[in-house]
Amino acid sequence: MYAFELHHAKSVADAAALLAKTGGKALAGGQSLVAAMKLRLAQPGHVVDLSGVAELKGIRREGDHVTIGAMTRHAEVASSDVVKGAIPALAAPITGAVRVALGISWVVLVPAEMLGVTNGLGYAVLNARDNVDYAALAATMLAIGLLGFLLDRIFRGIHRIVRSRTGKQGA
Repeated sequence: MYAFELHHAKSVADAAALLAKTGGKALAGGQSLVAAMKLRLAQPGHVVDLSGVAELKGIRREGDHVTIGAMTRHAEVASSDVVKGAIPALAAPITGAVRVALGISWVVLVPAEMLGVTNGLGYAVLNARDNVDYAALAATMLAIGLLGFLLDRIFRGIHRIVRSRTGKQGA
C-alpha cells in the first residue's frame, strides 16, 4: 500500500469538510477500499474514517418511518426491536438475508486474503502450500470449514428464533 493520511471524522459535517478539503476517500464498514489499496488499485492520499460518526449509526422510528443509519451493522438491523415492531413482516427475511450475506462474505473473504496480504486464513493456505506443509494446510482448511459452519449455525439459530416470534415460515 502507498502512504496515506488517515482522518477520523466525528460528525457528518466534519466528514464532509475533511473530504472536501483533502479530496480523500470515505472509509466505512463493508467497503473494499482497503483491499483495493493493498492491491494498489486505489491510491488516495487521504482516507476519512466514518466509524466514529454517531449520526450515521443506529435505528430510529420517526413517526411512521424507520430510519436505519448508514453505519448500522446488519446484525443490529436483524435484531432490532424497532425494526421488528415497525415492520414485523420483514424481520424473518432480514435475518435470512443477513445469514446469506454472512455466508457470501465468508466465501469471498478467504480467497481475498490470498491476494497481496501477509496474514489471514487465505494467506495461511497459500503459505502452507508454498512451504509444502500439508499438515498446516489441512489444519487451516479445517479451521475455515469449522468457522464457516459455526457462523452459519449461529445465524441459523437467530433466524429460527425470529421466525418463531414473528410467526413467519420459510427458509
